Amino acid sequence: DVDEAGLAELQGSLPGVEINALDVRDLAAWEAVAARTESEGSPVDVLINNAGVCLPGPCDRVSAEDDRLTVEVNLLGVMNGVRTFLPRFLARGRGHVINVASMAAFAPAPDLASYCATKHAVRAYTHSCALDHRHAPVYWTLACPSAVETPMLQSMRKKRAGAVVFTEKPMPPERFARAVVDAIRSPKREV
Repeated sequence: DVDEAGLAELQGSLPGVEINALDVRDLAAWEAVAARTESEGSPVDVLINNAGVCLPGPCDRVSAEDDRLTVEVNLLGVMNGVRTFLPRFLARGRGHVINVASMAAFAPAPDLASYCATKHAVRAYTHSCALDHRHAPVYWTLACPSAVETPMLQSMRKKRAGAVVFTEKPMPPERFARAVVDAIRSPKREV
């Protein structure tokens, strides 16, 4: 995350968790975090690309800057994570990439054109990468939750956006985390 205060709070509530601030748009920052993480501990075996932004509004009213930020975080951030860790996984002969998209990867929605576009792209990117490396000892999982109780969802509620995307009650983050852990233990292509 780029929110260092939020990361410090998280670290305080979860003993044993190590934190690094990371702007996922910055490939050099990815490399620095990966090198530092692996030099201070064990090699990373699982990459969970979970950074995301959602800046809702009708497609003709969302600024070009907001569209660019959405694409850079939601899609290029995922690509940067893969670009950083996949060579390490291939060299070690093991690894698991989990890219978090959304149910928006399957359904367009009003006021969420950029967000939906990036989530559709993450789905295509994940499955294409899995095909590229289908003979490698690397697992690929696409995680597509519906609404998860996060600060991003709270922000969307304030703007009254995206309600049509979420067809069921928002889930607690712990439920989604359990689904991801299950996918690590028993790899699945999509969860």
